[in-house]
Amino acid sequence: MYGRRCEGKQKGLRNAAKIVGFVLFLLVVGTVAYVVAKQISSKYQAPSSYPSQAPTLKPLPPQVQAYAWMREDSSNDPGKKTPQAQALEWFLEDPYFETYSDVRIRQRLSMATFYFATGEWRQHTGWANWTLHECGWFSKKATGACDDMDQMIHLALSDNDLEGTIPPELFWLTNLQTVNLFGNRIDGVIPSEFGLLTDLTSIDLSGNSFTGVIPGSLSQLESLTELYLESNQLTGHIPAWLGSMSLEYLRLKGNKFRGIIPDAVCPIQSFSIDCTAEIFGCDC
Repeated sequence: MYGRRCEGKQKGLRNAAKIVGFVLFLLVVGTVAYVVAKQISSKYQAPSSYPSQAPTLKPLPPQVQAYAWMREDSSNDPGKKTPQAQALEWFLEDPYFETYSDVRIRQRLSMATFYFATGEWRQHTGWANWTLHECGWFSKKATGACDDMDQMIHLALSDNDLEGTIPPELFWLTNLQTVNLFGNRIDGVIPSEFGLLTDLTSIDLSGNSFTGVIPGSLSQLESLTELYLESNQLTGHIPAWLGSMSLEYLRLKGNKFRGIIPDAVCPIQSFSIDCTAEIFGCDC
């Protein structure tokens, strides 16, 4: 009888062991299934670093509210900021900007945008440097870039590896008297906004890659005596109004002009152009 009890007890223990083993098996299978499901889910889930909505931009200080549009990203490359956006971002990081007058804010933003828009310069000492007044930024004008009122009157950056197009913000510098960008790699059309700079006496854009025609807005520059446009890719006819200006120097060689040279242009003291099969008049 004792043997039967012992045998029954052993049988019960074996059954209990089987049940425990089965439960453990289910736990292992469940755990594995959970881990696998979680891995699959995370594989196809958007990264948590992606914001659910566009970040809110920090409000601009009152001094630069008028330039809020410069934040807009109109670049064709989503990963690249526009020169305007770069300039405004740089300006807002300047610890001294709250001390600047409206005139100086506009001047610094104009120059910074031009800098960011025209590539990596050969010489750029001081440009986009907070600690320096913009009149002290690198210039090839021996007498300095600004007048006694700290307003920029000379843009002298010849032969300095500038490239790209001239941004419209450059023409906020309404006191400019001379622009010398000779020997760079600037392209695009000659901006019509040059006609807004009525104090200009000299423009030198020779040795670049400008295209299109000579803009008619230049006829508004009554003080302009020097216009150098040699060695570009300009096309079209030579406008007669050039002869009605105060020009003493007009250099147009190395372009793709065609047609008749207006008689009014021929008497300009220092006028030069390539005589080709496409050009007639004057000494051609």
